[in-house]
Amino acid sequence: MNNLINSEVDVGYLHDNEIIENWLGSDGEMADMFNWRCQEVVSNINDCYLSELPEQMNRYYNNKWNTLRASFNHKYFSNSWAFISLMVDVVLLLLTALQMFYTVYPYYKPK
Repeated sequence: MNNLINSEVDVGYLHDNEIIENWLGSDGEMADMFNWRCQEVVSNINDCYLSELPEQMNRYYNNKWNTLRASFNHKYFSNSWAFISLMVDVVLLLLTALQMFYTVYPYYKPK
């Protein structure tokens, strides 16, 4: 747990996503409790089945494409209506292009 919780921001994130419950009052107190309790714990971090997880998370987060894609999704597709609206817009754009093609085509290729 000490690797997951280092500051009150971490506690706030875990609490907002309903991973942990904070009954101590503030996020800072909860972070201090985890950091204080885990001071004397000695463990081999490479022996844990989650040992590769922080490395994989850092690789994923440091990839610029993933960060850009997540930012784009969060900004423009925060709800399902935005995605549905985009699909309708694409269909209408394709139909408009098709209409323009069939309007211009007989001018250049008469019967």
